[in-house]
Amino acid sequence: MTVVFETLAFLRAHIAGAVCEPGTSNMLPFQPGQPAMLSTFYQNDVLAVFRPVHALVVTEETFLRPFGIPTDIDLASVWLARTVDAESGKTVIFQQTIFHPRDAGGHDV
Repeated sequence: MTVVFETLAFLRAHIAGAVCEPGTSNMLPFQPGQPAMLSTFYQNDVLAVFRPVHALVVTEETFLRPFGIPTDIDLASVWLARTVDAESGKTVIFQQTIFHPRDAGGHDV
C-alpha cells in the first residue's frame, strides 16, 4: 500500500499546485489527462497483481476522498503502472520503481 499512499499524496499536492520543477520555484501545473506519475515494476507477474489494485484506486471514491482528490479526473491517464521495459524513457514528474522478488531470498531480481 506504500506505492498507493505515496502516489495519492503526491497527486493531491500536484492538484493543489504545490509541486515545483526540481531546483526551482516554478510551479508545475496539473493537467488532467497528462501522464504525471509512473509506477514501474521489474517483474511482469508483480504488475499483473498490482493492475487490479491500480484500477480500483483510480476510480474508487473511498480511496480518493481522504486525499481530497476529485473523482471526475481520469486518473488512469495521469497515473501509469507499467513494467520498466514498457515505459523506458517516459517523462513524468513522479516515478516509483518497484522491485519485488518472487524468491523469498530475493535472488531472482
